Amino acid sequence: MTIRNALRCLALAALCASLAVVFGAAAAKKQTPPHIEVASLAALPAVSASAQRYRVGLLVDNPNTEPLTIGEIRFTLRVLGQGLLTSHSMSEMKIEALDRTTINIDVPGDTLPSYSQLRAASGPGDKLDYELYGNITMAHGRKTMPFQTQGVLTLSKVSEP
Repeated sequence: MTIRNALRCLALAALCASLAVVFGAAAAKKQTPPHIEVASLAALPAVSASAQRYRVGLLVDNPNTEPLTIGEIRFTLRVLGQGLLTSHSMSEMKIEALDRTTINIDVPGDTLPSYSQLRAASGPGDKLDYELYGNITMAHGRKTMPFQTQGVLTLSKVSEP
């Protein structure tokens, strides 16, 4: 083997090693989607006799070691046997690394019964079964990730100020 061939092999090995580091770092930066569940469902004071509104509290849990900047959360909350609420978050939000936060979103309750009807249909402790599904759009790169979860929520009422 000549010196020239040895230098080529050495240069090729160095190039392969540096590419492995670059691609390894890129793979390590891949973000896991946050886990989203319903933290609360609260009836807001009615605007009129026929216009019930609700405040949905979404608990967003970031399992990543890097902060997540979410541009928008679009969701449908299905309260089993009662109806649906569909809405989206209104502003960009940053969830710190390995942190969780609750995002409150006010939603018109046109497709859900009144607070008193929901309370009558709820179990002990004003518990209701739910399914939640939707999409998260990241603020940077506009990457969209679907999510879906189910569980039990607690119904409450926000008193008037």
